[in-house]
Amino acid sequence: MNIKRDSLINEDNIYMENAKFLIIFMYIKFLIYPLKFAVNSDSFINAISGMVTVAIGLYLLNINKFKISNKFIIFILSILLLFMLNIFLVDYKSIVTTEMLNFIIYNIIIIYIISQGINFKHSLNIWYKIAIYTTIVSPIYMIMVSNKMSSYMFYGIYMSYSFCIILLYYIKTNKKINLPLLMYILVSTMIYGNRSAVLTMIMSIIIFNLLFQEKYTKKVIFIILISLLSIFAVIYQDQLISETIRFLTQLDLKTYSINKYLLQLNKGLGSVLSGRDFLYNDGLRMISESKGLPLGIGYFENATGIRYPHNFFIDFFIVFGIYGGIILLSSILISSIKTFINFDKYGKQFMILIFIVSSVRLMFSSTFIVERNFWIIISLLVFAYQNIRINKIKDSDEKYE
Repeated sequence: MNIKRDSLINEDNIYMENAKFLIIFMYIKFLIYPLKFAVNSDSFINAISGMVTVAIGLYLLNINKFKISNKFIIFILSILLLFMLNIFLVDYKSIVTTEMLNFIIYNIIIIYIISQGINFKHSLNIWYKIAIYTTIVSPIYMIMVSNKMSSYMFYGIYMSYSFCIILLYYIKTNKKINLPLLMYILVSTMIYGNRSAVLTMIMSIIIFNLLFQEKYTKKVIFIILISLLSIFAVIYQDQLISETIRFLTQLDLKTYSINKYLLQLNKGLGSVLSGRDFLYNDGLRMISESKGLPLGIGYFENATGIRYPHNFFIDFFIVFGIYGGIILLSSILISSIKTFINFDKYGKQFMILIFIVSSVRLMFSSTFIVERNFWIIISLLVFAYQNIRINKIKDSDEKYE
């Protein structure tokens, strides 16, 4: 029994390391970015990020005893084969090659980590700790945004990651210290971040309260409160936003997101889509003209000069076609439901978190081809059995205590 117990503990240590570095990879560029104060160069940051990625990749191979599953090999080769087939069939080979390299750089280690298995509970704990750290050091990034050393979107993306996990811990543990942190992140993101990050935070508030708030009366109170605040905001929206901008302008603070909100009120939705409405129209036209057939990776960029259409479904249907896209999305949906049901409570929480932080981003400001969180979800589905099994082993090991 002791030998079995020691073996399980040793294995779980590996899964905990995998979990830790999965979360670190989610934040890796954000954690490294303050080095830009020393050398104000994106190329330098990318080089450092690349070296750290390689070092961590080698470390993970070592602690996992250089195990590489056949399923992982088949999965990666299948994806690379699609890229290679795409390259072979089109004239804009450099565009597709670049996307393939980006996929490898951003996602292959994450897919490997999940293929080996992660401890879901530990991944949530590490995520929470990193979120607290990033919140504490966030003034550094505000300075960088103000000095145009970093983009508002960069700040917003990572702070939305931190907001979501802190919110989950606040609801689950009811620790009061988390509430001011949440307020701080939300306000700072409205000032220094992007609108999709704020939307992610609002989405997480609604979903987490409905799913994880245990008392029914609190759910009802929450829904009523949100409804009343929404009605109040609609009635007085122009005055509220105008006064907020005036106040923040007097403080010489950047108000990108709030200015965009006001612009939307004054000039309509098209004014804040940053040209996305034209991209949507172009994308829908391409899908219509393709007659349901796949156009492949890089087609949209080659036709428009813009990398992606800023809409997940348009992006997906351009690449795989209507018929292929519907089949793939249906498979993903069915697999997601089955996997979610079989995950333990920590796996369910982790999956919901990743879904929230990826969904808004995919709908407005990323492409599924290289979006890290999208591939985390896909990897959880592909390697579901491994992760279900090891988290059940973890639960069994805890019973030995």
